[in-house]
Amino acid sequence: MSDETVFSVKTFVEKPSKAEQPSNLVIAGRYILTPDIFEVLESLKPGVDEEIQLTDAINQLSQTNKVLAKVIEGERFDVGDKLGYLEYSLQYGLRHPETSQDLKKYLIELVKQL
Repeated sequence: MSDETVFSVKTFVEKPSKAEQPSNLVIAGRYILTPDIFEVLESLKPGVDEEIQLTDAINQLSQTNKVLAKVIEGERFDVGDKLGYLEYSLQYGLRHPETSQDLKKYLIELVKQL
């Protein structure tokens, strides 16, 4: 049985600009890795933002090992972006039973002031 949501990946791109985006897929920060990744991480030099990037290690590992990805359905928020973080916070607050009603009331009053 074939699962079309699982596929091989040759290259990941860390934080691409909109012009550099190679696909409409994102890395959701969920990984299942073999211990081989640690040796690769130890050998890496800093990449994007002068940090050791896990995606760089996975890309290097993909040269000699099979790397698979799985499409996960759901909403995505870029919490590394200020607006994305606010959007996520509001969505979470509106969905959470402890905060939903009070947050709705607050937002209704806030919108009236705009």
